[in-house]
Amino acid sequence: MYSHIIIGGGIVGLATAYAIQKHNSDASILILEKERELAAHQTGRNSGVIHSGVYYKPGSKKAELATRGSQRMMTFCKKHGIEYEQCGKVIVATNQSELEYLDILQKRGTKNGLNVRKMSREELRELEPHVNGIKALHVLEAGIVSYKKVADVLAELLIERDVEILLGECVTDIKTDTKKCSVDTNNSSFESEFVIN
Repeated sequence: MYSHIIIGGGIVGLATAYAIQKHNSDASILILEKERELAAHQTGRNSGVIHSGVYYKPGSKKAELATRGSQRMMTFCKKHGIEYEQCGKVIVATNQSELEYLDILQKRGTKNGLNVRKMSREELRELEPHVNGIKALHVLEAGIVSYKKVADVLAELLIERDVEILLGECVTDIKTDTKKCSVDTNNSSFESEFVIN
């Protein structure tokens, strides 16, 4: 019997296992992934943006977690040799009606601890010659990474720490009682104290 069964081998499932194992090295964790490879869905197909938190209301959990998360993601990438680029991001106003929203985003970003700089049309064209806008915000903290590569490194670290990862295991049923959870897949059955789906 495992302490935890995690359903899904994308970045959320892998990161969840990593966090559990980091806080409790005695946890026995099983990750079940229905595909024949990890990160086969959203994780492997997303835009790869490391979000800075510029859009979120200051003081909110979203702002706090996005800001802290982007810093932690880049630190993780540096530590484990994962290529990433802190290339920044421009948010562009294409007409007068969008200028007020740029002001709002600049204030939010600044309150969230970000380096947000307003840009004139000329500065925007110098930075991004193919973008047509009247003004823009430059958010220096934003970046890009291959989350598939991040997932692959997380999987390696988990396997080194005795986390079991099974591929081709499509969950078909979950039953719970007061003492355990039973998880059936297309191939087998497993038991654990907790199931995270």
